[in-house]
Amino acid sequence: MDRDWMSANRLTVKYREGVDFFLEFSAKNADNPDLVHCPCLKCGNMERMKIAQIREHLFKNGTLTMDDPGDYDDDFALWGQSIGGESESDPAAPELEPDPDSQPKKKNGPEAKHSTLKTAGRRWKDWKAFLTRNLIFKYKDKVPAMLDRPPDAYASCYKPEDWKEFVAKRCSPEWAKKRKKMQDIRSQNTYNHHAGRGGVKKVEEKLEKELGHQLTIYDRADLWIRIHTNKNGELDGPAQEVADRIVSSIYHICA
Repeated sequence: MDRDWMSANRLTVKYREGVDFFLEFSAKNADNPDLVHCPCLKCGNMERMKIAQIREHLFKNGTLTMDDPGDYDDDFALWGQSIGGESESDPAAPELEPDPDSQPKKKNGPEAKHSTLKTAGRRWKDWKAFLTRNLIFKYKDKVPAMLDRPPDAYASCYKPEDWKEFVAKRCSPEWAKKRKKMQDIRSQNTYNHHAGRGGVKKVEEKLEKELGHQLTIYDRADLWIRIHTNKNGELDGPAQEVADRIVSSIYHICA
């Protein structure tokens, strides 16, 4: 039995026909055609149920080979934030460790320059975010004198005047106001995602590679579900309600 359909996008004809063939095959060959093992991502062939319910599960949850929640970190990652967790544009974002996969890819020609400059800019923002969180915010109220000069390990990286200017900016009322604003915005985020340190872009690229083409508006429904699914294959709170509506629409289209 061909199982290629199990790794296909749930909006494709290939996936729908694969589901129909699987259910027909199972009904004819199962010991109990009324109760068949469900191969969806959630049930993992551990639960028996009726054919109609399995069909709904396959469109709602995908299959064991279709989604691999272990590929994504459970740490919350906000789309657009720096790897260090706090950046010039998002001072309230949580701190994350640097992503080894974000190192410049080995390319030849003009692309190499563009990729290197882009990564360097991101690394610079992440570095400033790291210093802000782990040095400035840690000591500015308790031991402010420690911020008069950079730590010995970083002394060769900064001129004294540049360091003082950087610390002054991060301790300024303007920066505090900006940080408070971003914290308020962050608190209103209802749908946390689990795209991992590579961000949404990494998940998007992986899905495009699986499909063999750029994402269409229909593929993005599946993308939304993927990035809001944690490593246990579960959706958090309100995200589940949205996913149910998405899957319901897919189910009616493909039924």
